[in-house]
Amino acid sequence: MSATTLGVKVDAELRGRIREAAERIGRTQHWFIKQAIFSFLEEIESGKLPPSLAYLAQT
Repeated sequence: MSATTLGVKVDAELRGRIREAAERIGRTQHWFIKQAIFSFLEEIESGKLPPSLAYLAQT
């Protein structure tokens, strides 16, 4: 599988939160972000809408 880079702009506050969370579990920011994407995607693909997106089910 070939890899590609995906850029996401975040503000300094979110970047700091990501950095702190990754450090807390002894992982890199890259690993943390990638795992978050996998987790969110798996929920949606399995038909479970994450609570933060519940409003989309009402449309």
